[in-house]
Amino acid sequence: MRRSAPAVLTVLGLLLWSGAVDVAPATAATSVPAATLLSRLVVAPESGATSYVRTRFAYPVDADHDCQSTRAEVLIQESSRTVAFSSRSHCVVAKGRWTSYYDGVTVTTASALQIDHLVPLEQAWVSGARTWTAAQRTSYANDLAFGPGLVAVTARLNMSKGARDPARWLPPKAAARCLYALQWVEVKYRWALTIDAAERAALARILRGTCGAQRVAVPTRMITGTAATPGGSTPTPTPTATPTPSPTPTQSLSCAASMSDSAPVRYGRTTVRVVTAAAARVTTVARYRTTATTLAVTADGQGRAGLEYSIGGASAGYRVVVDVTATYGGATARCQTSFTPH
Repeated sequence: MRRSAPAVLTVLGLLLWSGAVDVAPATAATSVPAATLLSRLVVAPESGATSYVRTRFAYPVDADHDCQSTRAEVLIQESSRTVAFSSRSHCVVAKGRWTSYYDGVTVTTASALQIDHLVPLEQAWVSGARTWTAAQRTSYANDLAFGPGLVAVTARLNMSKGARDPARWLPPKAAARCLYALQWVEVKYRWALTIDAAERAALARILRGTCGAQRVAVPTRMITGTAATPGGSTPTPTPTATPTPSPTPTQSLSCAASMSDSAPVRYGRTTVRVVTAAAARVTTVARYRTTATTLAVTADGQGRAGLEYSIGGASAGYRVVVDVTATYGGATARCQTSFTPH
């Protein structure tokens, strides 16, 4: 499965104009012990359960318009053998081989599986997602760029889990609980979601000793949240000087990204094209399996930026996702694109 596989060495090169930067595994500077990442989460009571409605999260979607929904994309990525589709259009996955890491059960029929949001949608809602925009909730529910967030598990087990957090539910397979706990923390950190006291206590019990000492890559933040104080308590705001106002953008800040070739041949090239505000700072994070790299460039006078990817060594059929963040005058816009070598 994608989540438990060891890091894959790749020579996927990222070329920014005339400069080349290799995509490499996280180093000590960008990784921390799992227990340390837990301490960075804000502890706060859950709130808003009565206002939760499942349809506030659009899922699944076909973000790249290739007819394969988020469900299909996860099934393809997590199958240990080449999947079979229900029709020639290759839209719906029918057969493959999946091992549900929560219970160790192996299945070959896709209909026996559900795609679990590791941190359930309702749990995300009461932990902060109720304040997000609809677009942010859609991004969360379909976060293919970050492996731990979505996982194929047996339908029976997913239904038994429901929306419960680790204080009330853990995988029945004891050997899976360490991985489950550290991935729960990663997802909550990535999306700046809070944890309640009972949830934190349960995670702390698991993330002790060798489990908590495991180093994890610090996920890219998708939502701007409040940092936690040491020990996980909610921080008390401190007075700050009145900031100098940022310049007001001369145009509305937006972000759109596309690929020149969304399915380049291995060892070929493809270009990410970004359209945003003129002179906006464009930061990209390219993700391939367990590797990631971050680059930045300033958009030109027409708000355009181009990044050329040179593909070498990336496994055919595995998607490379590029997260794009544009900033200008204190405003931020995010978008995403991807390509799949063949």
